[in-house]
Amino acid sequence: MKIKKLHFTPRIIRLTSFIIISWTALGTILMLVFPFPQLISLLALFIVISPLLVFASSICMVPIERLIVKGYYVNAKRKLSKYKPSIIGITGSCGKTSVKNYLYDLIKEKHIVYKSPKSYNTLNGISMTINEYLFSYNNLFILEMGATKVGDIEKLVNFARPKYAVVTEIVPQHLETFKTTENIVYEKMKIVEGLPSDGVAFLNYDNEYIKNYQIKNSCKVITYGTNPNCDFYASNINMTLDKLTFDLHFQGLSYQIETKLLGRHNVLNLLAAISVANTIGLSIEEIIDAINDLNQVSHRLNLRYDRELIILDDAYNSNVKGFLSALEVLSLSSEYKTLLTPGIVELGDKAKEISFELAKEIVKVCDEVILIENDAAKYLQESLESLNYKNIRVAKSFKEGYALVKKGIVLIENDLTDNYFI
Repeated sequence: MKIKKLHFTPRIIRLTSFIIISWTALGTILMLVFPFPQLISLLALFIVISPLLVFASSICMVPIERLIVKGYYVNAKRKLSKYKPSIIGITGSCGKTSVKNYLYDLIKEKHIVYKSPKSYNTLNGISMTINEYLFSYNNLFILEMGATKVGDIEKLVNFARPKYAVVTEIVPQHLETFKTTENIVYEKMKIVEGLPSDGVAFLNYDNEYIKNYQIKNSCKVITYGTNPNCDFYASNINMTLDKLTFDLHFQGLSYQIETKLLGRHNVLNLLAAISVANTIGLSIEEIIDAINDLNQVSHRLNLRYDRELIILDDAYNSNVKGFLSALEVLSLSSEYKTLLTPGIVELGDKAKEISFELAKEIVKVCDEVILIENDAAKYLQESLESLNYKNIRVAKSFKEGYALVKKGIVLIENDLTDNYFI
C-alpha cells in the first residue's frame, strides 16, 4: 500500500508562520531586557516548555482560523446566490462518493456539471469546493454531504439548498457520536425535508430505514431498488470477478445493463445515478452508453494485481453492507482467499453484535483472516473464535499484515491503518 507524502496544509503553514514570528519577537524582547548569562538559562527553559508554547500558539490562532472559515463560508454563499446552480445533494451512510462519481460520468457529456472532489463532504469542504470551482457556466453542481453527528446534514442543507437529494443507504455507523440508529435516520433524511416544493428526492427503497421514514415534505419522490414497486428497479443480478449485469426496469420497459463495476451494492449505486440522470434529461439509451465507460472509484472494490497476488481493494473505508458485498465478490474466486482488515470502527454499543454478524459470513468465504490490531479487530477475532474459526493472524500494522499474504486473492477491507496508525 502506497503511503501518501507529508503535506503541509494552509492551516499548518499559518500556525508555523505565527510561531516563527511570535517566538522571534519574544526572543528579541528577551535579548533587550536580560543579560547574556540569564538568556542561556531562559533558552534552556524555553526548550523545556516549547510544547506548551506550541499549544498556546495554536490557541491564539483559533479566532483567526474561525474568521478565515467564516470568510470561506460567506464567499461561498455569495457565489451560490449569484450563479444559482441546481444543486444535487447526495448523502447516506455509504455509497455517497460512488454515486457522485457515477452520476457525474453519466451526465457530463450533456450538462455543464461539477462535482465536489474526493470525499469533501463537510461544510468547510463544500465551501472550499464552491469557492474554487463554481462558475457562471455550471448549471449543475453535485455535492456529497456527510455527517458524523446530529445537526451536520441540516447545516449543509441550509447552506447549499439542494434541489435534488439522494439518500443512498442508512446503516449503523458513527454510533459513538450519533448514539442511536434513529438519530442517523432523522439526520440523513433532513436532506429530503429541506428540499423546495419543486425539488426531487431519490430514495433507496431496499433500505428499510429509508422506506419506513415518514417524509414531511410535498416534494416529488422517486424510488429505486430491487422491488418491482420502485420507479427504477433491477432484477436478474449476476456477478463475476470481471463484471456485473442486471436488468433495469423503468416505466414498463426493460433494459440489459452490463458494467465493469463489482459488487451487489453497486447495483443500487448505479440505480441512484440512473434515476437522477434520467430525471434531469438523459434518455435511458444515453445512460446505458455512458455506463459502458464507467470505472470503479479508487479503493472501493477495485480488482488489481501485485506480483502473483489478486487484490480486491476495498480499502477506503468500511460499513456493514459494503463489507458483506465485498465478501460476496471474494467468494466468486476459486483462489485461496485471505481477508485483511482492522474491522469496522465507530460502531459504539453495536460493535460486538455487528462483528459477530460479519464473522458468520467470513467463516463461509475466507481461508485465512489477517487482522490489524485495534479494538474493532478484537471484537471480530472473538467472534471468529467463538465460531471455531482457527486460521487467524494478527498484525500490528497494515504493512506487516500485507507482508503475510503469500498467495491467491486478498480482500483489503477498510485500510484503517493510514488513518490511525501511520
